Parts: sequence; C-alpha cells; structure tokens
Amino acid sequence: MSSPYIHGFRQAPYAEDQKYAKTILTTHVLERGLTTGAILGSTYTALRYFRAPDFKTKLLHNAGRGLLWSGPLMLAALWGRMRGREHIEWQDRSWRLLGNPFQGEVDLFTEVGLVAGTATYLGRVPRAAWTGYGALGAAGLGTIGGTVAYMAWRHGMHGGKFKEHEAL
Repeated sequence: MSSPYIHGFRQAPYAEDQKYAKTILTTHVLERGLTTGAILGSTYTALRYFRAPDFKTKLLHNAGRGLLWSGPLMLAALWGRMRGREHIEWQDRSWRLLGNPFQGEVDLFTEVGLVAGTATYLGRVPRAAWTGYGALGAAGLGTIGGTVAYMAWRHGMHGGKFKEHEAL
C-alpha cells in the first residue's frame, strides 16, 4: 500500500520521476529531529528534576530547547549524509519514504500532535507569557504524544499490520 501523501507530496510512479525530492527528505528529517530533540529534553528533565516544584515549567523549557537544537543538528546530519549524492539518490530515498505506509501514518500522527500540543499551550497561557521555550516545548511534547498515539494505534490495536499486509 502506498501512502497517499506525506507532507502533501504524492509518490510518483517511478523514483526517477519523483518531484521535490530534496524538500520531501528534508521535511521528513526535520520532523523526526524535532521529535527526537523533544524526547531528549523531556528525558533529561524527568531524570534530573522529577521532584522539583517547578517540574512542569522545566519540562516545557527543556523539551523546547531540545526541539530547537535538534532541528539544525538533524539538518546538518542530512547534509553530511547526502552531500555529493546524485539527484536520483534523493529521488529514490524520497520515493521509498512516500511508499512506506507506516511512515506516512507516523508523520500524520506526529503533525497532529504538534498542532494539538501547541494549540493547548497557547489556549491556556496568557499572550504575555509566550516568551521563552514554552510554546516550543508544548509543540515538542505534542510530537511525542502523536508518536505514542501512532504506536498505540498501529502496533497496539492493529498488531503492526495493514489489512493488505495481513495475508503476508
């Protein structure tokens, strides 16, 4: 099963026809990096400040810092990995990414989580308090929540399979 789209991009019939290959791969790596950074920042906070009275504030702050730092680091890693590669290699990786139904689904859940986390934060906090890393932290925690929801949905409720893969 081919995912209908990831980030609004459709999979071409053949890898060499895949349009926007660099944009697709860069967007994917950035999104995975944001979730990774939020997980690292949250884990650090949980291990170090779990019993602190301002734990929630520190959690938002460090999840936001992790999100902010991980994006550029992941983009640098992508640049290092793909530097000097032919355009067809970008197309092939993007084409395979778009053809992976699991990846399309986890990306969708992560994006919904990001929006939900940010909206929840911005809906609860007065406009004057939007400074710092709070909104970024809420977005990061939302991506974590979206990823966990995906794992529960696909791997918990559906056994990690799509209907057309059950016969395999």
